[in-house]
Amino acid sequence: MKMIRRFLAMALILCLCLMAFGCSQPPVDNGGESSAPSSEPTVPSSEASQPNDGKVTYTVHVVDEAGKPVTGGMIQFCLDSCMPCMLDAQGNATMKLTPANYKVSFTMMPAGYTLAGDKTEFYFEAGSYEMTIVLKAA
Repeated sequence: MKMIRRFLAMALILCLCLMAFGCSQPPVDNGGESSAPSSEPTVPSSEASQPNDGKVTYTVHVVDEAGKPVTGGMIQFCLDSCMPCMLDAQGNATMKLTPANYKVSFTMMPAGYTLAGDKTEFYFEAGSYEMTIVLKAA
């Protein structure tokens, strides 16, 4: 019973942290198509990603080697401190942040997957707001 209470308390704290840090998972409709995985960050062409408040929306796409979304994990965006963000049903994690060279790493790897390469940390380059991380089946 104590384990269940601890788990529920930790889940509540995590939810509160995610709400406080602005992690969001907007619905994404890709029309049933999956794009080929890319390890290079890309710059969105949409002006909507740069609102008037000076913050931009950073997006991390997590896919398997076939390009299909991977869910059930948690990443963190780090600069001076780290902000956790859960992967949504489309394998995306988004966070609205002040532009910077953020580091991204997994705090909870999706079940059944490992990193496809040797890198354990990924970085947004200046001016880049999206990246794709490719995982392989464990």
